[in-house]
Amino acid sequence: MKKLKASVVALLSVTLLSACGNLPNPLSKSQDGSTGQTSTATDAVGAGKESDAGKAFDTGGFKTEPREAYKDPTPETGHISEAFLLAEYVPMPYEVDPVLSKGKGGRAVLGAGNLGMIASNRAVDMLKAYDNRLQSGYYNSAEAPKARAVDPAMTTFQVVLRYDSPATAQEVAQKLAEEITAPVAEGELAVSYVPDSIPNMPNTYAAHYTSESTGETDYSAFTPYNEYVVYTWTSTPVGQEQWSRDYVKKSYDKQIPLLEQFPGIKTPAGYGKATNYPPHDPNNIAIYALQKREGDSAQVPGTYGPRGTAAFYSNTKNIYDTITQAGSVKNGKTVSLVFRADNDFGAQAILNSFMSKDLQAGAKQYDEPQGVPGTSCTENEEVNGTQYACYVTNGRYVADVSDRTYTNKPQDKADKKQLVSQMAAAQYEILKKADQKIENVKN
Repeated sequence: MKKLKASVVALLSVTLLSACGNLPNPLSKSQDGSTGQTSTATDAVGAGKESDAGKAFDTGGFKTEPREAYKDPTPETGHISEAFLLAEYVPMPYEVDPVLSKGKGGRAVLGAGNLGMIASNRAVDMLKAYDNRLQSGYYNSAEAPKARAVDPAMTTFQVVLRYDSPATAQEVAQKLAEEITAPVAEGELAVSYVPDSIPNMPNTYAAHYTSESTGETDYSAFTPYNEYVVYTWTSTPVGQEQWSRDYVKKSYDKQIPLLEQFPGIKTPAGYGKATNYPPHDPNNIAIYALQKREGDSAQVPGTYGPRGTAAFYSNTKNIYDTITQAGSVKNGKTVSLVFRADNDFGAQAILNSFMSKDLQAGAKQYDEPQGVPGTSCTENEEVNGTQYACYVTNGRYVADVSDRTYTNKPQDKADKKQLVSQMAAAQYEILKKADQKIENVKN
């Protein structure tokens, strides 16, 4: 907007946006989904030496043991697991139009404050009044590839907000439309959209805004559907406005069948299908993700399925295809993101995907400073900082640990590389204790 902002350039600070590459050969699976073979993951490019396996590593205060199993959700925590699950029921932009092949990030929405990167302050403040009726939410985003970062491109984000009742959803959609088209006060950092309509979507509140300086046109569409608000935002270069109108309708047509399948918990008003919240960690995979240290920024733990996981990466289709073929359909997220393939070959495929994409994007491979076994690392220096990513493998498991600087000062880079090394070392120690025989959850 801006009102819900006119740009999604900084949609989220997703440290996992390092992405993946081309799929390897078909994967070999055992009868029980596990493998009796020793890990092949350490044969990957840049992997740490097995001779370092008994070495004492600097883990920087990160815990080196798997955490205890997550308890069943309570009414106080269930909205978190429901939001993570909702990610699987929001179409990825490339599924609507393949031109939107570059992922820009996704996020669970646990309250209006989580929309601060894509919504105006006024919109967020308005939505906060409905937080006590918000059950769960999720958004993802993508754009078409472009030659330069500053070039305009077809861009979108898709938001689904689930409330307690259709009446609330209707009210929220209407108020968002009123907010986006309201006059802008002098000095306010916002724009006023012009009311519009989308063909064959009579229940949709739509509006557009065309920039006088760039000629780009933004569309916002809010559609109440049962207890949901479906919000689609698009931005297009000059002359491609019709694409936005078409995209909103196509996205909605993909979205509704997914929402019909969503097992949302029954609300106090009686809407929804499930009698219990989904478990936080149905696959016992998030217990192996790296935990934050005392004093570090809070991290919301849980598990994502293929769509939610792929949304963290720029090459969303490729990571989606890779992890589904590898059998890693429930993936654990806290400080790190942990994958468990059906077998060692699947883990190798995931690792190779990450490495190939990083290198294709201009990143350089470097030796993990501590020689952590089964670890491959890349660094990608950009104008506004350097991204460091290490992929730690052990048998069927692959973990993505990453962080970035926001300058390219030598000391900042050295400190961040050391931090990522500590994270990789702690993650390695955790994965040494991971269950290699557990059967993956398939849905």
